Amino acid sequence: MELTVSVERVVFTKPDGSFSIVRAKVERLSGFDAPTGITSVSVIGPFAAPPVGSVATVLEPKFQRNEKYRGWDVKCAGLVIEIAGDDEGVVAYLESLPNIGP
Repeated sequence: MELTVSVERVVFTKPDGSFSIVRAKVERLSGFDAPTGITSVSVIGPFAAPPVGSVATVLEPKFQRNEKYRGWDVKCAGLVIEIAGDDEGVVAYLESLPNIGP
């Protein structure tokens, strides 16, 4: 099971970073019975808000239809942020974090 997303917007995050909701574009979806044709989802779970534009793998995704907003929610166990392997990618990621960047 694999779901990889690109973060488009942070909808909500707890000040202590223990829970967030982000709106994300689906980059890769494979290996389980997920609905077809999904292009974006709301990812909900116990993770600190990732920087907008970052790519992340969703841990233990569970799809749920959200009738109120006519879209898909993905409840998860967490996110793993993918960082470019070169020095520039690591620097760009660190600069995007509060209290670390320039």
